[in-house]
Amino acid sequence: MISSEKQYQHFITPLKTKLTSTSPTDRHGASTTQTSEQKMAGYLGTHQGPSKPAEESTDSLRQKIHLRDQHILQLRNEVSRLTTYIQNHQHHEHHQGGVFYRPSGLSVDRMGARLQRLGLEEKLILSSQKIRELQQQLTQASCHAHALEKNFSQIQCQKDKAHEGEIRKHEKLNTLLKDEIKSMKKELVSKEVAEARARDIVNSNKTSDDLIRGKWNTMTYNIRALASTLLTHCPPMNQLQPQQDGRPSAISDMTPEDYEFLQDEDVPSLIVQKYLWRSVVDSVLGGPQKHDMRRGWGKDVGRSFYVYAEIPTEDMEEFFRWKVHGSNMVEKIIGSDEEDITDIVKTEYQGFSALLPEEKRGSKSAQQSLIKQLHKVYAEAVDLQSILMKSRACFLVLWEKTEGAMVYEPEYMEAEAYETDLDTNSIVLCQVSPALFKQGNADGTDYDNHEVLIKLNVVCN
Repeated sequence: MISSEKQYQHFITPLKTKLTSTSPTDRHGASTTQTSEQKMAGYLGTHQGPSKPAEESTDSLRQKIHLRDQHILQLRNEVSRLTTYIQNHQHHEHHQGGVFYRPSGLSVDRMGARLQRLGLEEKLILSSQKIRELQQQLTQASCHAHALEKNFSQIQCQKDKAHEGEIRKHEKLNTLLKDEIKSMKKELVSKEVAEARARDIVNSNKTSDDLIRGKWNTMTYNIRALASTLLTHCPPMNQLQPQQDGRPSAISDMTPEDYEFLQDEDVPSLIVQKYLWRSVVDSVLGGPQKHDMRRGWGKDVGRSFYVYAEIPTEDMEEFFRWKVHGSNMVEKIIGSDEEDITDIVKTEYQGFSALLPEEKRGSKSAQQSLIKQLHKVYAEAVDLQSILMKSRACFLVLWEKTEGAMVYEPEYMEAEAYETDLDTNSIVLCQVSPALFKQGNADGTDYDNHEVLIKLNVVCN
C-alpha cells in the first residue's frame, strides 16, 4: 500500500501524462481523425458544397459520392468499434480484482481506465460530429449532383431539339435544292433543244457543203477502187441480164453502147463506175420525182420528205424550215435502215458478181470482199442522204437527159477521159457519175439561186 502523497504523485503523474499527451490510443485516434479530415478535404474541399465546376460530368460526381459513402461507413465502423471497446472496458473495470492504491480511495489502474475512457468518449463525440458534418456535406453533394443531372437532362433535351431542328432545316433545304436542280435541268433541256434547233437551222447547214463534198469524194474513191480492182471482167451480154425475179440489178440495164465501151481496153472501168453510181442513185439518193426509189434512210417516213420537187418556189422557204425539224426527228427515231442496205447489197451483188474475173468468181474471199465493198458504198450513200435531208438548202442528184448528141459544158461537166483537147464542141460519149445541184442556201433563203455543187463526170471524144 502506498500511504504518502509523494508516492501517489510518483504513480499518478506519469499515468496522467501518458494518458493525456502520449497515449497510443489518443495518438492513433488523432491520426485517424486527421487522416479522415485530409481524405474528405481531398474529396469535398474545405468549404461546403462541391469544389468542381457546375459543368462537371454526372459520372464523376457519382464516383465521388460513392467514395464519401465508403469513408462514412469506415467512420461508422470505427465509432462502433470504439463504443464496443468502451463498453467492454467498463465491464472489465466492474469485475476487475486486485490491489488498489487508495491514496484518495481509488487505485491508479481505475483512474487510468477512467481517464482512458474519457479520452475515448471525447474521441467518439468528435467522430460523431465529423460524421454529421460528412452527412451534411453528402446531402449537399447529392443535391448538387441531382441539380447537375437535371441540368444535364435539360441541356441534352435542348441539344436534341436543336439537332432535330437542324435536321428539319437541312431536309427543307435539300428539298428546295432538289426542286431548283429539277427546274434548272428543265431549263437546260429547253436551252439545248433551242440551241439544237439553231444549229440545225444555221451552223450545221452553213458547213454542210464541205461535208457533202467530202462524203461524195469518199464514195467516188471507193467506187473507183471497186471498179478497177474487183470488177474487171467483161462477160457476155446475156450474163448481165437478171437471173431471178424481183428488182433487177442496175447493171442489168446496160445499153449496147455502154457494153461496147465495156469491151474497150481504155474505158471499161469508167463504165463499171457509171453503173455503180446508177445503183447508188436509183436505190438510195433517188431522183427529183416523188416516186423515185429511195431506201436506207427513214424507211417509209423518210421517203415522205421527197416532195420538194413539186413545191412552188414561193413556198420552199417555209417547207424547208419544217423539213429540217422533221428530218432531225426522223434521224433520231429511225435513222439508217440496215435491213434496206443489206437488201440493196444482196440485189446488186447478183448483177455485179458477173464482172468478177473467172479465177475469182469461185473464191469465197473475193465474194466476201465484193459484198463488203458494196455495203460500204451504200452505207456512205445513206449517210450522205441523211446530211442532205437535214439541210435547209434543196439538193438534187441528176443525170443529163438531153436526147441526141450532148456537147461538153465545162460549167457543170468534168471530163474523166477524152481523145482530143476539150472545147465547147466536144461531144460527150458517156456519163460516169451524176451531178449534184444546190438550190437556195443554208439560211433557207434565195431559192431562185441554183449552184452546181458536184459536176457531172463524163467521157468525151
